[in-house]
Amino acid sequence: MIRIVWLAAVAALLAGCGSVSRNYRFDPDGQEGLVVGSVSYESGTGRHLLTIESSATGRKHAVGFGCSMFPCMQPADDKAFSTGQMPAQRGGGYVVALPAGTYRITGWRVDQGSIGSNSEEPVGIEFLVERGKASYLGNLHFDADWENVRLRDRSERDLPLLRAEYPALQAAQLAYTIAPGTDLARIGGGYDRGIKHLVIFVPVAR
Repeated sequence: MIRIVWLAAVAALLAGCGSVSRNYRFDPDGQEGLVVGSVSYESGTGRHLLTIESSATGRKHAVGFGCSMFPCMQPADDKAFSTGQMPAQRGGGYVVALPAGTYRITGWRVDQGSIGSNSEEPVGIEFLVERGKASYLGNLHFDADWENVRLRDRSERDLPLLRAEYPALQAAQLAYTIAPGTDLARIGGGYDRGIKHLVIFVPVAR
């Protein structure tokens, strides 16, 4: 019973920010588009996330890469994205399905077990998700101390790698892409750190 509760808790923590399956296909009658990009980080263990919000509903989402706990339940590095990069870093790409509509980038966060770190300053970069198309949000890069988190255009690297992994992207047009050459320094400013959630296991006798 305790094992089942533990697995359910882990699934809940991972839900909402995972990439679609490699064999994802657009539903011809659906209203979804894909949000794609990459995350890289020089720091230690953590799930590094770009936070976004629907302009219509206010619903919040987080997209990113990395491992929020030990033992890792998902990859913490994709060599295709990190090999040869300087300074030394880990990272990878993401492909997430979201309902069509207008969204905005609101900041970033890092999840490390029960501890969460959220960017302090508001970010309001709007982007569009269109049915059957992809929106490229760039590369979110974390320096070792998270003092200068950057949002950068790395489309020449990211898009070919993601298209090779996700066939649905190969024919998908871009509904939005970060401007060529973009490199925004200190996006979201500093950060607040605190307990994100508490998971309490209560054994149940049968």
